[in-house]
Amino acid sequence: MEITNVRITKNSSILKDSKIRGFVSITIDNAIAVNGIRLIEGKKGMFLSFPDRKNKNGNEYVDIAFPINNEARNAITEAVLNAYKE
Repeated sequence: MEITNVRITKNSSILKDSKIRGFVSITIDNAIAVNGIRLIEGKKGMFLSFPDRKNKNGNEYVDIAFPINNEARNAITEAVLNAYKE
């Protein structure tokens, strides 16, 4: 799996009172796009929150897209953090 494109939208006027540092879109293997990833600054550092939505009852969130294993999560996180630092 190769992360072939990372786009981060930073809007400081909207995000100034938030822990969200940007909204991320990635492309995997020039074939699959995942939008709606949030880059969040937590107490232990930066992390990614993958897209989710409320379930039918509206009482809990269900993941829409997410890495299935740690290897994939680490590769995506590394690519996003490198793009964020640029």
